[in-house]
Amino acid sequence: MKIRTLQLIFVLASLTLLPFVAYAQRDSTQLSPDRIKSTGLLVTTKDKQSEQRMVVAAKRMNVDRHAFELNPSLRVSLTPDLTITNVGMGHDLVSGNIVHVVVVENKGKVDAGPCALRFMYGMTWDALESIDLDVPGIPAGKSAKVFFTPPGKSVHWWLFGVDVDNKLGEANFSNNLYVIEFKDNQK
Repeated sequence: MKIRTLQLIFVLASLTLLPFVAYAQRDSTQLSPDRIKSTGLLVTTKDKQSEQRMVVAAKRMNVDRHAFELNPSLRVSLTPDLTITNVGMGHDLVSGNIVHVVVVENKGKVDAGPCALRFMYGMTWDALESIDLDVPGIPAGKSAKVFFTPPGKSVHWWLFGVDVDNKLGEANFSNNLYVIEFKDNQK
């Protein structure tokens, strides 16, 4: 009898929580082509809005603002060169669940050690929340996938930064940030 009572309580509790979970999923920002306004690497440009984003990103990613500028004299040095080549989603072959993934490539001539990938998200650039994810060591010329959980709420910006503290000593830090701007909520 006690087991039946516990099973009934569990069923009722799960039915009570189900609408909240569905509501949170419905209001979260989905990574789909029809929801994305713009996407890509954040690199130095001359327009004022991009320049402001670069300053904010540098501050939030804890890097020297000038680390984004490519230094041609260092280009020939043997350092790793990490870049984010894709942010997307797919199916986990084992569980069948949808997974979100960031693809990090080492375009450098030497292997890259482990580092951090910072995932920031929010409605405005001054109110971004962040999560740090582990990036494994990546051999030269290879890539690695980093899985992440998107926020359970609707946001306007997703910002990804690899090797956020430049611990790997990259000569080219200008290709380490990737930004996704979502369209405003359409009801």
